[in-house]
Amino acid sequence: MHFCFLMPQLEHYSPVSGGAIATVTANVAHELQSISHQVDVVAPECFEPLYAEGRVHTIGAGTTGALAEIAAHMEARFRRWDAPNEGRFYAAGLTVLEQLQPDVVVLANDLERIAAVRRLLPKVRIVVWMHNECRLRKGATDVLRDADVFLCCSDYIKNWLLREYGLDAARVHTAHAGINGNLFYPATHVAPRDEVRVLFTGRLDPNKGVDIAVNVVARLRRKGVPIGLSVAGNVWFYRQKGANKDPFHNRLRSAMREGCVDWMGHVPRRFLPEVMRRHDVALVPSRSEEPFGLVVLESMASGMAVLASPRGGLSEACGDAAMIVDPENTAGIESWLERVSFDRTELNKWKGRSIERVKTAKWSDTAKVLCRTVGAQTMEVQACISL
Repeated sequence: MHFCFLMPQLEHYSPVSGGAIATVTANVAHELQSISHQVDVVAPECFEPLYAEGRVHTIGAGTTGALAEIAAHMEARFRRWDAPNEGRFYAAGLTVLEQLQPDVVVLANDLERIAAVRRLLPKVRIVVWMHNECRLRKGATDVLRDADVFLCCSDYIKNWLLREYGLDAARVHTAHAGINGNLFYPATHVAPRDEVRVLFTGRLDPNKGVDIAVNVVARLRRKGVPIGLSVAGNVWFYRQKGANKDPFHNRLRSAMREGCVDWMGHVPRRFLPEVMRRHDVALVPSRSEEPFGLVVLESMASGMAVLASPRGGLSEACGDAAMIVDPENTAGIESWLERVSFDRTELNKWKGRSIERVKTAKWSDTAKVLCRTVGAQTMEVQACISL
């Protein structure tokens, strides 16, 4: 079967500057290709290396020059687009789809293009993969009828989608993310350390709780607890103008300097597994309702103990293998970190739970959900045919 993934306009299909949607797409594409399905990926142009999975078709920004950029921003504001040139990007994407004539089109976080894809390709199977809470900007919800399947990254997102739009539950499925064990695995040998190393991975955004991590670890260090913090993240996955003018970002930078935090900036995905293997504990103290929490699985697969908030789909990602503490309960976070810093047996117990949890997180299972919902061949079917 021929699958085509249409990426969001702002999501680079790159292991350097791409986010969770790109990660999921690349890994699922790999699994599909491994069982002889054809995969194309339509993505915005970027000036970083692209994922090798799938045949990639990139679409340029569409404007050059200062005046054209000003006009594009004005148009985006008037039309309530998420970014300038949205109309041009998706028009070009639809042209590629028309040329490819796939059997299945997968739209990532995109309720707006369902009707357009249906008009263009009346017989195609349309899958809307919901990686976040995404709403129709305008128009009747009748356009959602044109989608054959809604895949959700978690039961949390699935339940939100059912409540928000009253969809037929038979069309809505959960496809949890997996882990690439060839990339994310524990260190084979860890030299004894004087302090427990804690890692925060994610955007420098108050919703992600990075300030909670910085402040809690700073208080513990002042108490003499043998603990240190690294922050792997930036304002966004790629450079944005004016980021250094943001008050939260500036306060955070000052707190990181005062707390002797090792701020690594944005870490490209190809380097992230090695960074994780050098740490003991992952902090995921999100204040917002996270759709799932791929960073939880990646941290666990790298042999780290995990403390996470109960917001959104994080509990699904954690299972029963992580310490769950509300992000506003900073005393609880501090108490647990202090305990595992002084009690290495306790720390190793939580690390062991992490390793057991990720044994069931497989990208092949993610791909199976997609295949089954569109009637495509899975690995099991292929094995039966071979016999």
